[in-house]
Amino acid sequence: MCTAPSIPKDNSAQIALQQQQQREASIKQGQGAIDQNFAQFNPAFYDKYTSAYENNYNPQVDEQYGLARQKETYNLARNGTLDSTPGMTANDQLVKSYQDQRRSIASNALQATNTLKGNVANQKSQLYALNESAADPTLAGQQAVSEAGALQTTPSYSPMGDLFGSLVNSTNSYLSGRYNSMQPYGYGYGGAS
Repeated sequence: MCTAPSIPKDNSAQIALQQQQQREASIKQGQGAIDQNFAQFNPAFYDKYTSAYENNYNPQVDEQYGLARQKETYNLARNGTLDSTPGMTANDQLVKSYQDQRRSIASNALQATNTLKGNVANQKSQLYALNESAADPTLAGQQAVSEAGALQTTPSYSPMGDLFGSLVNSTNSYLSGRYNSMQPYGYGYGGAS
């Protein structure tokens, strides 16, 4: 009697399904490693980043404003225009310029923070894509540690120039010119000479 040779059972679909499940598990594990390493970039981190930026520049603005106000007060007193309308206008302009500088720093701090947020999101997205293609959770974890470490930097600071000097100098020049032009007539802003 002749028996028919047995045909091996085709289990390729089951093997493919098992491989796909292993790949998906590896991708999920890699994504977990990425998320874990990027978890430090949370709202508290970004608030601290913004504050660090402001805390670097605001004291400089405050110091420059104090010196400019002192110089302006001396100049106005020297010209006898301290309590005059032009003197008060000059003071108002200096205060407005100071407030504008503080607002500008707050705006720049938010812009720097938003730039960092964008960089973090881009790096995380690139790592997700790498993880998806490689399906290697160890590689994804190593890359995440490296990239997160590279991103966790303090804001970069540029030196501040003279913020109020030109305003104080132009006010002083204007008031000195006005005061001196009145001298031949025997009066100035301070009253009769």
